[in-house]
This record gives sequence, structure tokens and C-alpha cells, in this order.
Amino acid sequence: MTETEIELKILEVDIKAMTKKLLELGAQAQPRVMVHAKHFDYPDGRLEDKNRHFRIRKVGDVNEIVFKDNQQASEEFEIYDETETTFADFDTIEALTRKLGFVQTKERQKYRTTFKLEDVKCEIDEYQHIPPYMEIEGPAESVRRTVRQLGLQMSDTTNLNASRVFHKYGLKDVKFVTFEK
Repeated sequence: MTETEIELKILEVDIKAMTKKLLELGAQAQPRVMVHAKHFDYPDGRLEDKNRHFRIRKVGDVNEIVFKDNQQASEEFEIYDETETTFADFDTIEALTRKLGFVQTKERQKYRTTFKLEDVKCEIDEYQHIPPYMEIEGPAESVRRTVRQLGLQMSDTTNLNASRVFHKYGLKDVKFVTFEK
């Protein structure tokens, strides 16, 4: 199913302090999991050229296939149409993706802790080489409300995507960011 994804990021979060605030607000925490994503494109890069993103990923024990497109201009949020579903066999879907002519363009690993707060999802992401950040995703007004509930202002947030966050911290080669390499 395709849904509009509306999100923003809060950079350089203190994980313990943010977790405490979220739990005090009544958020439901999920266990911290490893997210291992492989991004794909056609050999000519036509998806990236049109700011479209296709990836398969393991989120803990769950496998997902995700396609993002139709990015909408926004000074506050990162907004995409996102089509996502789960599947059983990661290796088979990866092999099928390659047989269909896609090539791997990125591989990234991070640890993620997800909190559900009313109609908003807050995800603290921990990559190697950059400070942790939190994504807040949900309806625009709910995201704004959550920012205020956390004692922050919208000016404390950013709409940068993950690649641009890496660039902000001086990392230029962000195609392969894993804990193993």
C-alpha cells in the first residue's frame, strides 16, 4: 500500500534523555534492532536521477521492500509517497532484484529504537561515524505537536535525508556505511 510519509529529524539526540522524555509522554517503546538496508537502482541511475529510492531491508527479524517517490517540496518536512510491504526470504528477494536488472548502489546498517506516541512514530537511529538522530514521522500537525511536547521548536529540526545528514558531518562516501566494514 502507498502512503504519504511525512517526517523530520532532530540531530545529535541524547539517547537516554530522549528515551526518558518519550516514555514520560506515554510512548510505547519497541526493542532496539539492527536495520540492514540495501539500496538498488538501474545501471543508468534513473531512479536516483528522479529522486526515487528502492531498497530491501532487514529490520530486526522483519524483511521489508520499500519504494519512495513523488518527493514533495517542503521547508519543514521530508515528504515522499512510500510503498512498502514485508516478505519472508531476504536472499531470494535480493537475488530476484538483481535478476530484474537492478544493481546495488548503497548498503547501510544502523541501530534503531522505535517509539509509538499516539499517531506518530519516533525512531532513534544510530549509525557509525555520526551522532544519533531521531526521525519523527506522522501527520504534519502531529509531528509539530510532538516536537513541542519534547520541549523543542521546529527550528531545532531538519528535513535532511540520511545522505545529507552524513554530508553535514563531513562524510562524503556514504554508499556503504556498516558496522562490519
